[in-house]
Amino acid sequence: MGELPKQLLAWMARLMPKMRNEGSGSVQVGKVGGNVTIVNVTQHLSHTYLDPQMPVAIATQEQRDVLRMIRLLPNSEGVYKFMERSFQTRMVIDLEPVELLRVRKYVESIRRRMGARSHAFHQAPADFKKSQHGEI
Repeated sequence: MGELPKQLLAWMARLMPKMRNEGSGSVQVGKVGGNVTIVNVTQHLSHTYLDPQMPVAIATQEQRDVLRMIRLLPNSEGVYKFMERSFQTRMVIDLEPVELLRVRKYVESIRRRMGARSHAFHQAPADFKKSQHGEI
């Protein structure tokens, strides 16, 4: 009894048009009648295994503060080059506390020089006016 349905299904399959699913993201087009349920599942898995012995790098508050200070500079590339020359890294998270303090002081000195330069630039016209009026 089981042989007859198999032969019947094989004969019907030969009569039906063949559909090929080739390539990535291929689309099948056909005509279907009756109650049809189409299920198309694509699953891409990427497993990242963390070594429990390896510490997870999470930035400390001091590192975040230094990063924020660096980002506020108009040109931060000089700071990263300084870090690379001095500590062989461009990553703040890789710095030891003593190195981090040195980078903080370096950034603060840049900001002081920028502030003094912009302060001097903004003060120069007022000083010039005072000197013209004999106040200086």
